[in-house]
Amino acid sequence: MEVGQFYAHGDKLTILVDDKSIAGIENAKPIKSKVPGRTIIAYGEVTGHHHSIDESVARLFDASGITIPKVGAFHSDDQAESVLVMERPGTLEHQEHGPIDIDSGVYVVTGQFQYTAGDIKKVRD
Repeated sequence: MEVGQFYAHGDKLTILVDDKSIAGIENAKPIKSKVPGRTIIAYGEVTGHHHSIDESVARLFDASGITIPKVGAFHSDDQAESVLVMERPGTLEHQEHGPIDIDSGVYVVTGQFQYTAGDIKKVRD
């Protein structure tokens, strides 16, 4: 797996920024899940659905205060919504999308954007 590889899942994009760890992650604030047994990447805006991974393989942190390497399609710390640490490979699931297998590593989570005819729109799920 190559740094910069990404996974698109509905309105969320996870981008691999390191295959082991990143500076500052040990001091980052964990994001608590409201769903037992699941690490929630994002909650649905209307339906209550969520993008999630089994909590035994993944931890999620607030991106504030973490220096995130600039790689691939990801160019700015202010684009980061959170940082996902995959201790082992796991499956990202959502009630309305097919599952995606994700390798171990450290990922930045951000929203997806749609570019059409000079217009930029945030993708909604």
